[in-house]
Amino acid sequence: AMPTCGQMGAFVPADFHVRLGLVREQELSDLEGALVAYRAALAEEAGNPSALEGLERLLAHDDLRAQVLDVLEPAYEALGQSRKQLELMKVRVEISRDAKERSRLLDRMASLEEDKLGEHEAALHSRTRAFEEWPEQQAGLGHIERLADRTQRWGEAVARLGGVLERGVSGDSALAIGCLRARWLHERLGDSAAAEVALRAVLAIEPTCAPALDRLETLVRASGQASRIVEVLDRRLD
Repeated sequence: AMPTCGQMGAFVPADFHVRLGLVREQELSDLEGALVAYRAALAEEAGNPSALEGLERLLAHDDLRAQVLDVLEPAYEALGQSRKQLELMKVRVEISRDAKERSRLLDRMASLEEDKLGEHEAALHSRTRAFEEWPEQQAGLGHIERLADRTQRWGEAVARLGGVLERGVSGDSALAIGCLRARWLHERLGDSAAAEVALRAVLAIEPTCAPALDRLETLVRASGQASRIVEVLDRRLD
């Protein structure tokens, strides 16, 4: 006997939207229509695995990536899937053409890596990349210092700051970055010679920079070489 309507399986809106999305994606090549359908499926059932899989396939299409990310990122965040969320952020960094936006995204990645995944070395890498993208925004330096201390990867932190200075940065930022790099070289890596070179580079930009002169005087006094001490003191008199 034929089943009656009452015996049929219940209508599940999310599954209907997924089936519609599959037809549009795989048989009609209507990728935008598929995106609409998969998004509708998630609206009906947050975390529908077939809808999520369909959207992930659509990430392969450059012209749809930004729209797909706008749907997938909050979906995975709501599901607490931090690893998936992180991978999507990496895609967004890749497609962004704005340095400040990339910097903000990398900072968000670092927070996720540190707070949700406990990956401190990865967080340090993301924080330094964020700073490289937007060195005038110096708020991230505190995070870099904290993570470098946590991971003891001071060499990487110093090298990244050096790279920023080599590529060029505005005057005030160059002074602040140069002084901080010199302090890390001296206090964290114990490399007084490299710290002195870094400080003299700062003073080449601004000869009266008080923090640089203070640290340079400390370094040369520790050397015990009278001629070098006199040279630094003479700088203060100029």
